[in-house]
Amino acid sequence: MIIHIDTDISPQYKIAQIDQDGNSLSPNQLIENVKDKFKHLLDPEFYQRYGERIIFAIAVHSIECWLLPLYCEENEKSAIDSCFDKLAEAINKEPEKLKIIKLDKKSKYYQKISLPYSRNEILLNHYSLNPSFKIFIEELQARNISISD
Repeated sequence: MIIHIDTDISPQYKIAQIDQDGNSLSPNQLIENVKDKFKHLLDPEFYQRYGERIIFAIAVHSIECWLLPLYCEENEKSAIDSCFDKLAEAINKEPEKLKIIKLDKKSKYYQKISLPYSRNEILLNHYSLNPSFKIFIEELQARNISISD
């Protein structure tokens, strides 16, 4: 079972995005905090029984950040803030190629813009450019879950 969460909603669950000194948590720290919170929100008996089968796909701060390596300039590929806006801007530079006039949070657009990741070579060449996507893919690899075409 894969549970996907964007950390931009973490404040709704009282999960801090900054430390006591006011510094932003690293993607790794934030992901661990989100995992801990959701482990406690799940029924303890359920988690005890199925916890080894649960994989958290936690995007810092939004799923659009995982798509930046496909479409953005080098200096924005690993961004974790304002990813929807960055992705929309990058896509709007090439609307003819993607046949998307304006990026909208509709599944048909996400299916289209994430399609390149369905090719193993592209996925393996790009996932490490985004910190939280890298953590997710490495979790799959650590569990010997094959990533193939």
